Amino acid sequence: MSQAPTHLGSAEQLGAVRRWLVLVLVSLAFLMVELDITIVNVALPTIQRELGFSESDLQWVVNAYLLLFGGFVLLAGRAADLFGRKPMFMAGIAVFGLGSAISAVAPSAAPLVIGRALQGLGGAALAPTGLSLLTTTFTEPRERTRALGVWTFILTGSVAIGLTLGGAITDILSWRWIFLINIPVVVLLLIAAPRLLPRSAEAAGHGFDVAGALLSTAGPALLVYALANVPAWGWNSGRTIVLLVAGAGVLASLGVVERHVQSPLIRLQIFRVRSVTVGTNISYCASCSRVSGCLHFGWGNCAGHSSVPMAPWWLVAPTFSMSS
Repeated sequence: MSQAPTHLGSAEQLGAVRRWLVLVLVSLAFLMVELDITIVNVALPTIQRELGFSESDLQWVVNAYLLLFGGFVLLAGRAADLFGRKPMFMAGIAVFGLGSAISAVAPSAAPLVIGRALQGLGGAALAPTGLSLLTTTFTEPRERTRALGVWTFILTGSVAIGLTLGGAITDILSWRWIFLINIPVVVLLLIAAPRLLPRSAEAAGHGFDVAGALLSTAGPALLVYALANVPAWGWNSGRTIVLLVAGAGVLASLGVVERHVQSPLIRLQIFRVRSVTVGTNISYCASCSRVSGCLHFGWGNCAGHSSVPMAPWWLVAPTFSMSS
């Protein structure tokens, strides 16, 4: 009888260790996804020279990633609720790894854009499922807050890490290594994920909001596609205006549809929570400022110097994330 408390304490300690290993696993996956948004930017001039991209087509090295990521993130989140977070998370890792491999060996422009699109699709699966895994793994409020603080700390530092690594790798090795470095990380994640991630139950509702899935994918895709082509078409172009209006109309239709379906993709009632609305707006503003800072600062054509203007973000953003 005296052994029972010891065994119970050991089991609790083992469970705690496993939870923090899940945090490491999910944070590493998120770091990989976030890095590939910024790490490519400083290598774009080199990629353009080696693969023969035109000025108008070069943007799709970045936009293909963002288009697939933004278009499918909501759909992937709902699919994870229905089919399980663990399999969706692992599928996202595999697709991201495939996209990284294709991008690394791309002999011309088209395969690189395809690889980047696959990376964006994999990232769309990883983003909502990874965060959901953290919130379901850390159920005790205080421990969950600490875990999310660590996770946020890692994400906020990913911008400067990506710019610094992208510049250093491009200068010292080759732009292809900014994709090759993902491969060992993907292999490690695929080995560890089945052993560490908890088995997740399906959502209580088994309905799938087909209309919401289509609208939530089409709306952001139309907007991103229109904005991505503004440098080539201009703001006054008929194509730009039509796509922007169509994208806004699709998103407005999504709001109407989600109010009337039994199992909505987006539960609009959540935006009545003041903390959610304020937090979303703050995150949006921070993301806008972060993305604007990810532009390539061409200091003497040296990719390694492009991270210098982002140094303040690298120092300040993690501090705010840990204190929040």
